[in-house]
Amino acid sequence: MNASLNRNYSRAKTRTPPNRAGLSRLPAAAHQVAIHAAYLSGLDAAAVMKNDAFASFVRRAVFDEILPLMAAPEAAKHAEADEVLAGMLDGDAPEVVFDHPVSQWRAALLPSLLDYHRSRGTVPPSLAFSLAGLVAFCRGRAVSDVEIECRRGTGGYAIREDPAVVSFFSEAWANLEMNGDWYALAYATLGDTGLWGQDLNRLRGFVGTLAQDLAIISTSGPRAAVVSLNAAQS
Repeated sequence: MNASLNRNYSRAKTRTPPNRAGLSRLPAAAHQVAIHAAYLSGLDAAAVMKNDAFASFVRRAVFDEILPLMAAPEAAKHAEADEVLAGMLDGDAPEVVFDHPVSQWRAALLPSLLDYHRSRGTVPPSLAFSLAGLVAFCRGRAVSDVEIECRRGTGGYAIREDPAVVSFFSEAWANLEMNGDWYALAYATLGDTGLWGQDLNRLRGFVGTLAQDLAIISTSGPRAAVVSLNAAQS
C-alpha cells in the first residue's frame, strides 16, 4: 500500500494483531470498492452503507471476492470484515479521493482482482464493476497537464492525476463521445500498462464485462447499474 493510501485509511490501532496480518489491505479495499459509483450517484462516503443497493454490493464484493483469497484465518477474516463494514455503516469512511484516484484504486483492489482471476479463472464481477465506476469517475476533459474537469449531475469536480493518466482518460473519453464504442474504451483502458503495470486484457472476459458495465453506468446511471448487478448475482 502506498503512503497516501496508508494516510487515507489509517486505523486507530498501533499495530495489526498477528492473526490479522494478511488483512492490512481490507479497510482500503472495502472503502474503495463502491466509492466512485456511489459518488456519481450523489452519495457521500458516509451514506454508502446506508443505501440498500450499494450496501449489498459492498458486502458481496468483500465476502465473495476480496476476503476469501486473503491470507489469514477464517475467523480473523470475518471479524475484520464485520468491524470494517460496521464502521462504514457508522460513517467511519474516508470521502472520495480526487488526488490520484487511479493509484488509490490500484493499490486497494487490483491485487484482489488478480488473485480472484488466478484462483477462479474468471474476472470477479463486483471488482470489475468497481473499476468501471472508477473509469466513469475519471470521465472529463483535461484543463491542465495534471487535472481533469469532470461532471456530476449539474455540478462538477476536478481530479488531479499524473500527466499520463490525465492524457489517457481525457483522450479515451473524447474518443468514446465520437465513436460510441464502449468495447474500444474498455480495451484501451485495460491495455494501458502505465495505469495497471500490466495488460489486463489478458484476463479472459474482462474487456467485455468492463464495456458492458461502462455502458450501463452511462445510460442507466450507476445506482440502477448496481441494482441490476445485485439482481444478476443473487
